Amino acid sequence: MTCDNTVQIKRIAFHNAAPSAKLFGMGYRVKNWDDDLINNMTPEELTAYIDDKQDYGMVYFKEKLKPMNNWVIGYVTGHKYKIHWGQTGLDWDTMTMTISENYEETDEPIYFVHNYTEFREEISLTIDGVKSENDTIASNPDDWVPGQYIHYNDSQHQELHWVVNGKDKLPGAEKSYNFVATKCVTGCTEAIVEVEEVEAEFRYWSDVKNWPNETLPAEGDTVEIVSGWKMILDIEEPPKFHTIKVNGILIFSDEIDIHLQAINIYVRAGELHIGNETHPHQHNALITLLGEKEADTIVFDNGIEAGNKILVNTNIVKMFGKSRTKNMARLHQEANKGDKTIFVDVGLDLVEGDEIALAPTALKFDASESHKVISYDAETGAIEIEKSIKYNHYGAPESTGDKYNGVDIRGEVLILTRNIKIQGEDIWSWGC
Repeated sequence: MTCDNTVQIKRIAFHNAAPSAKLFGMGYRVKNWDDDLINNMTPEELTAYIDDKQDYGMVYFKEKLKPMNNWVIGYVTGHKYKIHWGQTGLDWDTMTMTISENYEETDEPIYFVHNYTEFREEISLTIDGVKSENDTIASNPDDWVPGQYIHYNDSQHQELHWVVNGKDKLPGAEKSYNFVATKCVTGCTEAIVEVEEVEAEFRYWSDVKNWPNETLPAEGDTVEIVSGWKMILDIEEPPKFHTIKVNGILIFSDEIDIHLQAINIYVRAGELHIGNETHPHQHNALITLLGEKEADTIVFDNGIEAGNKILVNTNIVKMFGKSRTKNMARLHQEANKGDKTIFVDVGLDLVEGDEIALAPTALKFDASESHKVISYDAETGAIEIEKSIKYNHYGAPESTGDKYNGVDIRGEVLILTRNIKIQGEDIWSWGC
């Protein structure tokens, strides 16, 4: 940048950040966000502009005393800037911004846009002990004064906007903006209307008569199993839901294979059952948790945020699946790199598609590997696997316990597949 008497730069310091442990040493990124630039972009161009990490400026953390633990940089006045902490965005609970004592009333303003990820019901701004009102940025920049800000807190638009200038400031004095982000103002979770008795009859998910307005839950809905209900999930592949709140009883039918998908499942005051102690579930029950890192989170209170893409239980979850003949077998022959057949115990219940894992048997501690079963011979113990063995694993026909003080050093083969499974949708490696 070439500066002349038409370019004005003012010092801005961010400091007093909390939680300090998360933000200590972390830089923040800055990008030009002027209206004549952003408003002329297509949605695709805007996305590419935001994602271009090389085009951000970086403000580095400084361990100084005045102000302590700060980020300080000079900003060209008369412009808008988009800022965020960390590589992809870190969220603070408190932050103070102090403007230079040289900022005068006639100087051009600065407009900041700060995006955030975690849920924030309120972000307040206080200047000189006076709390500002939200949604107060004037449409005309000539009418901007310190304390005007807008907090957007819907799931699609989580941003904090505020303006900075030298109005209402004592000459030669600094001015501080104090921000406080609050997850929940009046309470993070809604009240539950609990009933004392559970319904005698079962409800079936597939029956519209068992739902409000006689309408089945649709894709993207937040579904509640109401207190007092006994709901049986009897649909093989329900739509993908946003959240399932279980305040009654939800039971997986054991007549069919079921795949339930949602961003969050919250068993709050209710119960989730898949099989029971005396009747283990015989069909396949798969729960897939959906979503990206920046999806909505479940917040319990201002101190506890559970995140997203989770199954939360604060009452009762019981799952009883089919037993396997063994959870672990042993290698009966050495399995060497490149092999596609290994030999284990006979008489197992392995079938095509099952997943197994081989534990390391040498000094290389991370020489474990997982494989998918193509076929298994219950009489010989031979397993044909989909891909070749990556590492050498020790095996022998008989236990080595007699030789090594009771220790069997043959390779362990873990049988991983179960008929009840909870998994995460794999997006940007945010899942498994």
